[in-house]
Amino acid sequence: MNTLKNLLHLSLFFILLLGFGQTQKENQQHFVQNQNQQEEDNCFKAEPSIKLQEENIVIPQKKLEAAIIGGSGAIGRLLVDQICESDNWQTLYVIGRRKLDSWDECINKGKLKLFIEKDLDILKQTEKWEILKNVDSFFCALGSRVKMGEDEFVKTDYWYPNYFADLAVKFGIPHYSLVSSIGANSSSWFLYMRTKGQVEETLKQKNLKGLSIFQPGVLLNRNNDFRIGEKIIAYVPFLSKIESKDLALALRLEAEQKIKEFKKMNNFENKIRVYDNQQILYLLGNKQNEEL
Repeated sequence: MNTLKNLLHLSLFFILLLGFGQTQKENQQHFVQNQNQQEEDNCFKAEPSIKLQEENIVIPQKKLEAAIIGGSGAIGRLLVDQICESDNWQTLYVIGRRKLDSWDECINKGKLKLFIEKDLDILKQTEKWEILKNVDSFFCALGSRVKMGEDEFVKTDYWYPNYFADLAVKFGIPHYSLVSSIGANSSSWFLYMRTKGQVEETLKQKNLKGLSIFQPGVLLNRNNDFRIGEKIIAYVPFLSKIESKDLALALRLEAEQKIKEFKKMNNFENKIRVYDNQQILYLLGNKQNEEL
C-alpha cells in the first residue's frame, strides 16, 4: 500500500512538473522582454543584467555574519561550506536539529557557531537569540518531505521559516533568503506546492528589510539523500533543473550583493525579490539557461 501511495505521489508530482516544463522557453523570452516590470505587490523579479560574479562583489572592511536554519539539508550543507570557504564572512550561526560530522572537517570551521536543538519551536523564544542581533543575513534552507506526514511537513516548511523571519524583523536583520520551490502556489491542490506558496506570501507581508525568495527547479546531485523521482526527472530535457552547488553559490553571492547595497544606501531599492530557476542560472552566468 505504501509503495502504491508513493508511486501515486510521484506520478502527480511528475505531471505537475510537466506543466511547468512546457512553458520554460516561453517564460525565458517573456522574462528577458519584461525584466524591469514591477509587480503589484512591490515584489520584483531579478534583472538578468545583474550577474553575481565573484569579482564584482566588494564587501566593506568589516566581514559579514550569517545565520542559517536547514544547514544539514541538501542546499544548506553546501551553503555552510560556501560561507566557511569565503573570505567575505567571519561567522555563521547554524541552528538545527542535528550536527553533521563534516562540519568538524570543513575549511575555516572556526567560523561555525552551532546551536543544536531538538525542537525548532525554540525559535519563538526571542530572548534566547539575542546573539543574532548583529547578523547581516538570515538563510532559511529548510525542507521536509510530505511522506513525513502533513503536520511535520507544515511545521518544517511553513512555521519554522516564519519564526525565523520574526527574529529577523525583531533584530532588524538587513537580509533574509528563503529557499522555496518551482511551482510554489498558495492555492495549489498539492500540499507541497501550497505550503511553499503560503510561506512565501506570509513572509512578503512581514516587515523584513530585505527578502530574497529562490524558486529552484529539480535539484541535481543532492548529496543528503536519494530521491528516485528527481533521478528520473533529471533526464527530462525540458524541465527546470539546477545543480545543488550552483543554487548554494547563488544564495551566498546574492546575499553579499544585497548586503553591499544595504550598507551603501541603508535601504533596498527593491525590498522583495523572487528568483525563479531560469533567473538563478542567468544570474550565475550559467550556460545551462540557454538549453532550457
